[in-house]
Amino acid sequence: MIKATIQDRAALATIRPENVVAYLKAHGWQRVETSHGGRVETWRPQDGEGEALVLLDRSFADYTTRMYFLVKDIAESDGRSGLDVFLDLGGDLGEREP
Repeated sequence: MIKATIQDRAALATIRPENVVAYLKAHGWQRVETSHGGRVETWRPQDGEGEALVLLDRSFADYTTRMYFLVKDIAESDGRSGLDVFLDLGGDLGEREP
């Protein structure tokens, strides 16, 4: 089975932190830590295997890089493709130039 990932920075930038939090809550993940003045949260799935770092502030310089790893970590933990997780998080692929 092919497990697609999203690497396009513009696409990753479309993921909204509130969508990530809603997804994690709906899928049984639990917030275990808040840091950086409430701008970063660490979440773990119910089975305790894995971890997701959620940036709640899109102004972080490495926001898109962190979203890449977030999508990857959630996909691995949930046994899903990165593309499916990306779309569930409200990511938008938009129209791209060929």
